[in-house]
Amino acid sequence: MAPAALAGLEYLLGLRPAADADAGDREGRGRAAVAAWFRLSPRTRALIAGLWPPGDPLSQWLKRHALAGPPGPPTAGAVAAAAREPAAAEERADALAGGSGAGGRDQTGSSDPAGGKDSGTGTAWLQELEEIFAPDGPLARLLPGYKPRPGQLQMARAVAAALAGGRHLAVEAGTGIGKTLAYLVPAVLWAHHHGCRVVVATHTIALQEQLRTRDLPLLHRLFPFAFRSAVLKGFAHYACRLQAEATFRVLAAPTSRAGEATRRAAARVAAWLEQTVTGDAGELDDPAVAALWSRFSTEPGACLGARCPAASRCFALLARERAQAADLVVTNHALVVADRASEHRVLPEYHGLIVDEAHHLEDVAAHQLGVRIRPADLARLLGAPSGATGESAPAGTGDLATVAPGEAAQAAAALREADGALRRWLEEHRPPDEPAVARLPVQWKEAAAGRELAAALERARESLGALLDRLALAPVPPGEAAFLAARRLRQNLQAATEAIQRCLEAEGWCRWIEAGPDGEPELAAAPVDASELLAPWFQETVVVLTSATLPRDARWPERLGVNEAARLEIPSPYDFRRQALLAVVTDAPRPPARPGEAYLDDLARRVGAVVGVVPGGVLVLFTARVVMSQVARRVRGPLARQGRRLAVQDE
Repeated sequence: MAPAALAGLEYLLGLRPAADADAGDREGRGRAAVAAWFRLSPRTRALIAGLWPPGDPLSQWLKRHALAGPPGPPTAGAVAAAAREPAAAEERADALAGGSGAGGRDQTGSSDPAGGKDSGTGTAWLQELEEIFAPDGPLARLLPGYKPRPGQLQMARAVAAALAGGRHLAVEAGTGIGKTLAYLVPAVLWAHHHGCRVVVATHTIALQEQLRTRDLPLLHRLFPFAFRSAVLKGFAHYACRLQAEATFRVLAAPTSRAGEATRRAAARVAAWLEQTVTGDAGELDDPAVAALWSRFSTEPGACLGARCPAASRCFALLARERAQAADLVVTNHALVVADRASEHRVLPEYHGLIVDEAHHLEDVAAHQLGVRIRPADLARLLGAPSGATGESAPAGTGDLATVAPGEAAQAAAALREADGALRRWLEEHRPPDEPAVARLPVQWKEAAAGRELAAALERARESLGALLDRLALAPVPPGEAAFLAARRLRQNLQAATEAIQRCLEAEGWCRWIEAGPDGEPELAAAPVDASELLAPWFQETVVVLTSATLPRDARWPERLGVNEAARLEIPSPYDFRRQALLAVVTDAPRPPARPGEAYLDDLARRVGAVVGVVPGGVLVLFTARVVMSQVARRVRGPLARQGRRLAVQDE
C-alpha cells in the first residue's frame, strides 16, 4: 500500500503510528490497518467507500474492499487478533460501566450501604483515608516516586470532615498540592461506606478527560473494594445515530458538494461509530471532526426519545444509565446548574457535590440561568425576510404557511420591529471603548428610547404567544423529520417568549445588548445574584468548592447559594518568590473586542521578544483560539530563523 494511502487508512481507523515509525515499519502497519478495516461490518465499509473523497489515493482501494473479504487466507496473527477483539470490546464496556479493568480488580460494586465496611455514621473509613496517603500506603505502592504532601493530606481530611459532618467547605489548594486525589479519595470512601452518590463537577472538558483517563483508573486500582464511576457530559457531546445517518446520506449523495476534508472527517466518524462504546466526541480528538460535530449530534429538544428507532442504542441515554448506576459521577458545572434548574431531571440523585475549578461556577450559573434572544434569527426561522439579506427560513419549520400563516407573519413582523429597536439602542448607547455592547440601566424603560424598545419587545412577546397557541391546536405532523422540526420550532418560540418576559419583568437582573460577529443585535439578561435561585438546591447536599485560586470575597460562596461554608486555604509547596518571576506588561494596548491587525502585530512582537530572551521552552496561553492562530502565524517565521520549534494546539 502506498504511503499516502496507508496514512489515509490509519487516519480513517483512528490508528496512530509511533512517532519514530519509519519506512521499515510500513509493512507491519499496513497489515494492522487492513486487519482493522476488515473488522468493520460490510455495511460500514460500503458507507465509508462512498464518503471518502473520490480523487484520494485510498479511494479505489476502499471501493475494491468495501464488500469483499480480506485478501488471502487469514494468518495466525489475524485470527488471534479477531479472537481478542470481542474481549477487548467487552473490556471497554465493562470499564465504562465500572467493570473489571486495570489491575484485574473487579470494579462492579454497588452503592448498597450494606456492601460497605462501615455503613451509617461510623468513622473507620477516616482511618482508611490516613492509611492511603501514608508514606508506605497504597498510593506509595501504586505511584513510583510517591512522596506524602502535608497539604494534600490536610485537604483530604477537610473534605472527609465536610462530607461526614454535612457541612459546606470552600478550600483553596495552591499549585502542587495534588487536590484532585485530595478530594477523590475521601469522596469514594464516603460514597462506598455510606451508600451515597457523589458528583464531581469541573469547568473544562480537559479536566474531565484527565479524571477519566488518569485519575479514575488509578482509583479503581487503589481501593480493595469495588465501586462504579461514570463520566457524564452534555447531550451535544454524544453522537446521535439518527442524525449521523442523515448526515452520511447527504454527504455521500451524488449531488453532494462536500469538500475533501469534510468527507474524510465524516468517514472517520462512520468507522468510529462502529467501534465506540461511549459515543463521546472526546474520543476522536480531531479538529476536522470537531468542526462538523453539530451534524453528528443533537440537543435534548431535538431528540425523538422513545420514538427514535435507535433509542435502545442511544449514546446519550446509555451515558445517563451508567451515571444512574455509579457511585461517583464526573460531570461539568453547566450540567449541575441545569440539573438544579430542571428539578433534578439531568443528573441522578446525589448527596455530595465537589466542584473543582469552582471560581468559574458563578459565571456558569449566571450564563445557564440567564436568557438570550436574537430577534433577526427568529424572524428568519419563521420564514420572513430580515434586514438587507432577504434570506428565507430554513426548510422544515413545521409548515407554518399551512398551519398558522397569519400568526407567523405577525410574529415575524413584530420580531423585525424588535430587532430594529435593539439596533437603535445599541447605536445610541454603546461606549466608544466597547462598541459591541450596550447596557440597559435599571431605569431603562423611563427614557423615550427605552419605552420604544419595551413596547416593541412586548408586541413580539404577544405575537409569539398567539403563534404558540395556534400551533398547539395543529395536528401532529407525520414522519420523524416533520415531528422533530415542529417540536423544535415550538421549543424555540417558547424559549424566546420566556426570554423576552425575563428581560422585561425580572427584578434583580442585569440586561444588555450586544452585537454578534455578523453585526446582528442580541438581547441578554442574567441574574445579578444567583444565590436566591441556587440556595434552595444546596440545602440537602453537602457542597465542597475547590480551586487553585478562589475569589477573596468572603461572600462569594453565599452568592452561589452555599451558605455558612467553612473556608480553608492551603498554600502551594512551591517557593514562588525564589523560583518564579512575575512580570506585568504596562505599556500594551487594551485587547479590543475584535482584535485587528495592529493589535495582533504588537502582540506577536511581544511574544517573540520574550521567547528570544528565554533559553528554555516557553508556554504561551491564549483565551481566544483565533488570536492564538493569528499570533502563531506571525511568529512562526522569526522563530524558525532562530532555530526555535513552534507547536500550536490542534496543528
